[in-house]
Amino acid sequence: MITEKYKRLKKVNNLIKFISERGRGFFKSKSLASICIINNRFYFFDDYSEQMIYMWNNKRWQWRFSHGGTLRQLLLKLKNYVITGQPLIFIIPYTFQNENIWGYPEDDAKEIEDYAKSLGLIEYKEPEKAEDVKDENPTPNP
Repeated sequence: MITEKYKRLKKVNNLIKFISERGRGFFKSKSLASICIINNRFYFFDDYSEQMIYMWNNKRWQWRFSHGGTLRQLLLKLKNYVITGQPLIFIIPYTFQNENIWGYPEDDAKEIEDYAKSLGLIEYKEPEKAEDVKDENPTPNP
């Protein structure tokens, strides 16, 4: 019997594979990256080093991880999703100038976000409208 946790793990690994097939090809090198659970512990199979990395916390496994900090954070958030079922807010981080920091083409970035939404990995919330937001400390007009 497949538990809900393993169903979520399959979704996460499908997303990792989808990311590797788009844009700059993150998570794809000699082999394909993936997350697995062994003895109720989470491991990341690093595609470049081809090593199993125990995903204990943010600092202990970073020296064996062959990708950058934003991808490490994404994997930790995906691990949390597998454990709790709590969806993420976003997959690809953006700057204040609305540019994705992965350097993925906009079409690929949108495809990744849409795919993650279709898997239920992202909980989309409609942005608040300006008229709905009340300013608690209004500045007086001179």
